[in-house]
Amino acid sequence: MRNLANFALGFSVLFMIGKHLWSGGNTDPSSIMKSIGKALIAGIGIQASFFLIKLLLDISTIAIYSIGAMPLRVLPDDREHPIIQPIITMNNT
Repeated sequence: MRNLANFALGFSVLFMIGKHLWSGGNTDPSSIMKSIGKALIAGIGIQASFFLIKLLLDISTIAIYSIGAMPLRVLPDDREHPIIQPIITMNNT
């Protein structure tokens, strides 16, 4: 999705430049520069959003693992009272 947004942004900038060139220079060059500046900010935003999503996924993964490990820290670590688990066997008949 990020690549699609980058391509769309690049083609829109090329379209603006081409439109300025084919119009014979009748459009104001400062408007072209403003549009390119906005496109540059949008490109930085696209790249930053990709980084921020990765950062949020990493933070949520760390939070999930730490919440999952919390019951192990609450239980006492004495070997006198092991957690009782049923012994399951298979009878071959």
